[in-house]
Amino acid sequence: MASILDLPVELADTIIEYLSIDDMVNLQRSCKFFRNVLLIKMWTHVHLDCTAQRDTRNQKVTASNSIGHTDIHYHNREKVVTPLYHKYGNRSGGYIKLDVSNIDKLCEGVLRQDYANVFSWVKVLTLNAPYYNTSELEDVELGSPADLKGVDGQTLIHWYLNHVVTKKFVNLQLIEAIVDINEKLSTKPVTQYPPLLTNLLTTFPHVETNISVHLEKNWAPNPIEKMTFDNLKVLRISCDGLDDVRRFCGRFLPRSIERFDLVDYSEIDASALKEFFSRTDKLRSVSLKWGNVSNPESIDWIPKTVTNLQMCQFDDSRPVQNPVDALNVTYFKSYTRLGQVFQALRFPNLERLSVQGPVDNEAPLVHAVAEAFQSSPYIRQLKCRRLRVDFVAQLLSNPIVSGRVKSLVVQPNHSVDNYRQFCQLARACSNIDFLVVNMDMISKWNIPMCIKKFLRFCPNLTTLYIEHPYVTPNRRAGDHKWLLKINQEFVYDDYSKIRVDPRWAYRIDIDEFKKIHDINDIAAFNPAPIQSSIYPVDGITEDSMVC
Repeated sequence: MASILDLPVELADTIIEYLSIDDMVNLQRSCKFFRNVLLIKMWTHVHLDCTAQRDTRNQKVTASNSIGHTDIHYHNREKVVTPLYHKYGNRSGGYIKLDVSNIDKLCEGVLRQDYANVFSWVKVLTLNAPYYNTSELEDVELGSPADLKGVDGQTLIHWYLNHVVTKKFVNLQLIEAIVDINEKLSTKPVTQYPPLLTNLLTTFPHVETNISVHLEKNWAPNPIEKMTFDNLKVLRISCDGLDDVRRFCGRFLPRSIERFDLVDYSEIDASALKEFFSRTDKLRSVSLKWGNVSNPESIDWIPKTVTNLQMCQFDDSRPVQNPVDALNVTYFKSYTRLGQVFQALRFPNLERLSVQGPVDNEAPLVHAVAEAFQSSPYIRQLKCRRLRVDFVAQLLSNPIVSGRVKSLVVQPNHSVDNYRQFCQLARACSNIDFLVVNMDMISKWNIPMCIKKFLRFCPNLTTLYIEHPYVTPNRRAGDHKWLLKINQEFVYDDYSKIRVDPRWAYRIDIDEFKKIHDINDIAAFNPAPIQSSIYPVDGITEDSMVC
């Protein structure tokens, strides 16, 4: 039988075009003829984690796997690959994560030419960059699998990254580099980026590059080489403040940056932020997470190009003098505490609002969200994550909020939510047409009743997704035809993509559900009124809480 490598790609595409995922798995396990083609079709996103300082060659190893990605492991030196759908596409969007313990097998396959065509299909390379001094490593010559014997793990990684990646990954479109500088690695002064990263960016000068940098507070004080990558689009830094960021970027954020994420800082003055952003003309997204922005002088620090803004909190201790107009921001996400953010900022063109808890005091958040809707007449999408269901119902009790929201995402914390709270939510969602709701604290026997209430009280609802870990659709059973499994990480409304858990996300076929269940028959289970733990808000009374 001829090798699959001798087949034209078009013919290979035709052969497997209509195969199901199960068929693909069975075929690649049983038929060597198709194995390489299936790998080619799956490996378009490769994640290499080369930071683990260990050598586990000649042992049974298992690569990291993520839900919705590709699970790869070795058993008796035979590769077993299970393809799953990933966000980069369907069958052509495979993701695989490999760490140092797999690198010898990968090198073995390269030297045997088993993967001659596979790497040319890779579009996305995610790299956890190693920080050892490559100048101290021996530049070995490897020509056959036998040459791998006696080569230590670091040298093998060095050879693979510099001689395989730069020569075989010829069609890259995106490089995602993760650089981790911590106390263990800072015993020697860090004065430059990993040579591999520089080599990659020199080899692929036109490839879009994202870099994530993780700093510990006690990292080596020596400044490292400033970023001069012309194609750097995304920069994520975890550190203690803007001074540490400037050790990487210089005084100003590079012009090419389109997304800037700062995590774990303590406090930043708005005037410093304004100067740092002053030379950017492509910046679209800013995320300032788990820290405080102090702006008592109401400095206009948000670049006019920014459309996505994510923040944790503003300084609560000082009164806000004049609000800052975030004129072009269409999406805002708050983390944990809003503070005075809606007093300090105005979003006249906001279209999407995301509120993420948990929050210590929910009452001010009700007022803050209402104020956001008051000043932003275009909000149509509301996402509420890690907030109690009855609290979300409280937010929607405001007629301005409920009248404008068309798309609602409710993914609560998992401690106290119950059936009656979902009944409250259903009564508050009267105007929505798109709903994603996590019901994992509901008994699976009560889920049909919950769905009936949403359909009964939300006459405009056309799209409904639920998340529940214990629901099992059975297409042969008449009462489960309405439950459709989702095998992807995102679903889409009219405004954006929405992350769901592909392990237990389902779309409800509303027409099929109505054929089986009478949505007007909602009196079968009518729980007693419950007292809300939140202070009273106009529009919700004890009577209106009765389902």
